[in-house]
Amino acid sequence: MMPREVSNLPPAPHAGRNSPSARSTLPAAVLFLGMGLVALGCGGFLVVDGLGMPESTLDHTPFDSFFWPGIILAVIVGGSQLLAARALWFRQEWATGAALVAAIILLGWIVIEAIMVRDGRLLQLGIAGYAVLELWLVSRLIRQEAERS
Repeated sequence: MMPREVSNLPPAPHAGRNSPSARSTLPAAVLFLGMGLVALGCGGFLVVDGLGMPESTLDHTPFDSFFWPGIILAVIVGGSQLLAARALWFRQEWATGAALVAAIILLGWIVIEAIMVRDGRLLQLGIAGYAVLELWLVSRLIRQEAERS
């Protein structure tokens, strides 16, 4: 007799037949949660004080202040990451789609930032690597779903 797999994750009331398993979604959920919280916090601090950066950082951007970049970072980037984390945690049927969109948004954000903001290359490279890791995990989840169907 095979032992049953024990999971500390809450039940997935809406998880369908092809939704990812708890063991495969947990690392992705944690990854998306982490970046979501970072983007939310950094976006908030951008709005409040520009994270201490001079306004000249925005010279090659369409922005006159850090307000809108902060809102975009917190709401769109952070919000999509947190939504994906929640969907993955509860193994929603649409979780991999949400995660794919969130990873693409993060990668798009950092590529556009790297083009417009000339400072911070090492941080931008690290975030781009993080987005690629998210995309890799999502591709594994999509492959697992395809194998189940």
